Amino acid sequence: MSELIPIDDIEPQAGAVHPDEGMVPQVLSDDPDLGDGSSSHEGFNVASWRLHTLREDQLLGMAEPEGNDRRSRKARRAREASRDARTERNRTERKRRRIRVAAVIVTALVVITSVAVTYVLELWGGRTVPNVEGLPQGRAVELIEGKGFSVSLDTMPSDLLEGRVVSFSPDAGTRLDEGEVVSLVIGVSRIMPEVVGLAEEEAVSALEDAGATNVRVQTVVTLDEEEGLVREVHPAAGSVFMSTEEITLYVSQLPRVPEVDGLTEKEALKALEQANLPAKVVRERGTVDQRLKVIRCEPASGARVEGTPEVTVFEGDA
Repeated sequence: MSELIPIDDIEPQAGAVHPDEGMVPQVLSDDPDLGDGSSSHEGFNVASWRLHTLREDQLLGMAEPEGNDRRSRKARRAREASRDARTERNRTERKRRRIRVAAVIVTALVVITSVAVTYVLELWGGRTVPNVEGLPQGRAVELIEGKGFSVSLDTMPSDLLEGRVVSFSPDAGTRLDEGEVVSLVIGVSRIMPEVVGLAEEEAVSALEDAGATNVRVQTVVTLDEEEGLVREVHPAAGSVFMSTEEITLYVSQLPRVPEVDGLTEKEALKALEQANLPAKVVRERGTVDQRLKVIRCEPASGARVEGTPEVTVFEGDA
């Protein structure tokens, strides 16, 4: 409720304005419902007034009673205490939320780290195939079986990795379950195959299958064998060889008559001897220009020979 203040006690403040329509005094009349019953001009008591409203700038200058001042300070302190309490509760709640978020993050990091570490330690998710390339067979098998895997072996000729792992499958780093199979290919020496008696083409193919990359064929003139067969090989069958090593096949060939027409008797006989062809000389008379020169050869030059060729040499006039 508004305080009743005698109007005479209100002193105008410096710079105050006169009351306007916002200031409407209510007076006490002799109406019991309106005032204290005192009489005045036209029924109103002008001795005391009850203010209905006052402008804010006028009320600011009024001094509150001491009781009201104490209650106001107490209410203000209560509001401040309540505000401080709310601020402290909000601060505490924010701190708790930060702690909860930090705890969740730390827990997630611990879980992730634990999963990663246990995976690396192969406590779950299978085990890793080790890299055994180039290792001796015994050591490679030991490592593979030590991981709990089974081993299958195969061989492959190799120049440098005899008795060692040439290749393996699956690749190193692959995760496998215990008991799965890892295949090892072990290098072995290259061994010369048996090719003597084979046709030339068959012998060359067999050597290439064994890893030979440098095969040379040399013919050997024979009189008592079929032409085109391997008579000899170097290195010999069963020998260890390198893939780049030169391998020579000696292939049989029937003799062929060399070109002797127009040669002297001595030159012709020498050429036939080098071809492993014994010759018989028959002399005939001819012109002076044909004296002591080969005028014909049977079989003819370049022909394959079976038996003894007959060479005819012209002997000129005495």
